[in-house]
Amino acid sequence: MNQVQIMKLNEFTVIETIGEGHLGKVFLIQQNTTNKFFAAKVLNIKKETKEEQDTFLTEISKYSKVINKFESILPIFGINNENFEGESYPTIFSEFMPKGSLNNIFKANPKLSFTKRYIILLGIAEGINYLHSIEIVHENLRPNNVLLDDNYYPHICHFEENGLISNSFNSFSAPDSSITY
Repeated sequence: MNQVQIMKLNEFTVIETIGEGHLGKVFLIQQNTTNKFFAAKVLNIKKETKEEQDTFLTEISKYSKVINKFESILPIFGINNENFEGESYPTIFSEFMPKGSLNNIFKANPKLSFTKRYIILLGIAEGINYLHSIEIVHENLRPNNVLLDDNYYPHICHFEENGLISNSFNSFSAPDSSITY
């Protein structure tokens, strides 16, 4: 999935807050028609003008085309220029990772099997290798920024910590050149 879609917020129900950081809150949401769960990150950075919103959508789309190509990176598939209250705070949609963060897994189950640990380690290494191959440095890789799916496969997330989202992607350049922070 390479194309970011404009999501209709009224097609989702907010279930609960599942995370919070200095750039926004992450909600568990459910699609009304399919009952499928997703994650929605509502940013704390207001985008009020049409120009700000268009620029943000363009840059998120460019960024998602790069990161959505690799399984170990949490894909972005949708965006809306408003939060669920209709305010001008962008919302970014991604898959919901039911096992939560690597940090939570190790706290809840510190004795994961060798096989699961190896799968997690290999997935993270492959994801970081892919990012480095396209000249992206995560800069904040830690257990809280690695989410696990039902099969314990890792998905690296929270690239906005690098300044990508906080700077409205102003330093983002084409996929064949480097991203600076």
